[in-house]
Amino acid sequence: LLLNPTFFSLFIGNNDVLLWASAGGPSLDPNFQIMGATPTITPVAEFSDSIDVIVNALTAKGAKGIIVNIAEITGAAFFTFNKPNTDYYIINESGDTVKMRETDMLLLTAPQDSLLCHGMGATKGYPIPKQYTLTKEQQAQVSAAIAGYNAKLKAVAEAK
Repeated sequence: LLLNPTFFSLFIGNNDVLLWASAGGPSLDPNFQIMGATPTITPVAEFSDSIDVIVNALTAKGAKGIIVNIAEITGAAFFTFNKPNTDYYIINESGDTVKMRETDMLLLTAPQDSLLCHGMGATKGYPIPKQYTLTKEQQAQVSAAIAGYNAKLKAVAEAK
């Protein structure tokens, strides 16, 4: 802003859901952190307030620009590379051991050696830890947040 730009491109919001989703949703460990912070989904209201401040600052001196919306992140290879196996047992967001569903995701960070060689997930007594899965319900939380963020991004772009 110190250079008084006449044009800007704003791609923002991806990490407001990505860290939470790539960590398998909310941690069952209250001390779990990524890069010094507990992964959360930024509330849409908080995101909206921040976008207003950012875009108002960018356009205060008449700059024009583009605002890019957020793609559905669960389509990325990190979430789709491993196919769900309904024979596996996983720990869900409630801490319960349950059978994996076709709609659940086995994240790329799942330790393949433990799955293939040591039987992780094969029995209820050795389920796949929560941080390696994203359940259908957690995917819905990600999608809802992205939809809310994109609605705000569209509204502010149209208003400016």
